[in-house]
Amino acid sequence: IVDATLSSKEFGLNKFSLSNNDDTLTLNGLDSKQKINVYNLLGQSVIESDLDASNNSVSIAGLNSGVYILKLNETGNSFKFLKK
Repeated sequence: IVDATLSSKEFGLNKFSLSNNDDTLTLNGLDSKQKINVYNLLGQSVIESDLDASNNSVSIAGLNSGVYILKLNETGNSFKFLKK
């Protein structure tokens, strides 16, 4: 029998917040460079961008009204947002 402690140095709670103003999507709480993709509900990638703490906004002015999903590729976090 082996007595082991279950732990992970990578476990942590990242607090992200997403806001949009119809033309710009802003993601706060980034502490490292993140490649992001925005997908429509058909699963098509409509925006790809690199964001970080100092460059945390992406233009969504060219998107049609509807529901989209933003995915952070490095962490796997996903956010749903509405473009009016």
